[in-house]
Amino acid sequence: MRDISDTVPTLAAIAPFADGPVRIEDVYNTRIKECDRLAACEQNLLAMGVPVRTGRDWIEIQPARPRSAHIACHGDHRIAMSFSIAGLRTEGGVTLDDPGCVKKTFPFHQALAGLRAEWGV
Repeated sequence: MRDISDTVPTLAAIAPFADGPVRIEDVYNTRIKECDRLAACEQNLLAMGVPVRTGRDWIEIQPARPRSAHIACHGDHRIAMSFSIAGLRTEGGVTLDDPGCVKKTFPFHQALAGLRAEWGV
């Protein structure tokens, strides 16, 4: 996924809901973005009780039922947004340690709140 590596956090965050393991490969470049995104995804998935392994340029996520967790954003808007989406399907949701880090992208939290209201979540 090297060529579309900005989508790695989102895929990693929703991977626990898949029917089988999800392995994302060839993404070393995600380690040198706003934060080490592979490490951040691993940390947050583990906090949610999801079995996960990482290597130099890959992450593998096992199917699981994520639990509510406090998400460490590492100042990275993509980590915050990705794990917020996973929180929609996580009983008790998630909390972010730095929700304001998304301001560089767009008013994400307002858009998500609108969707939640529309969906009755």
